[in-house]
Amino acid sequence: MANPIYIIKRLFGMNYKNFFKRADSVSKKSGKNKFAIYCDMIWCGLKYGAGYVDYDVIGFYKLNNKQRETMLTRGINNKYVKKLNPKEYWHIFDNKNEFNNVFSKFITRDWIHPISKHKNETIEFFKNHEVFMAKPNN
Repeated sequence: MANPIYIIKRLFGMNYKNFFKRADSVSKKSGKNKFAIYCDMIWCGLKYGAGYVDYDVIGFYKLNNKQRETMLTRGINNKYVKKLNPKEYWHIFDNKNEFNNVFSKFITRDWIHPISKHKNETIEFFKNHEVFMAKPNN
């Protein structure tokens, strides 16, 4: 269960418009009642450290409690980052491009940060990769 200070910070810093938008989307694709989804999202945030994006992307609405306990959520990941790394390095784990640069020798796939590359390099990357995944930087 998340600590009370973290919960309060999340409540005041949360993007409620996106929360309700995501919950509505989950309700449509799962066929479950919106209010039930709202409540379950909040419960999963408190119990498993799952943000509303985790809830949707991981598919918490399809999992039972035993399965939910095995998921690496944003909240759990943040605990590990804080426990295992000095504070001055936390920013590396919040920025995918920075993370990929620092740990590039451990990343076994091609990747590119299109904003930091010349347009032609980015186009070439997409030409050479029939399938790719785009992720937000933070």
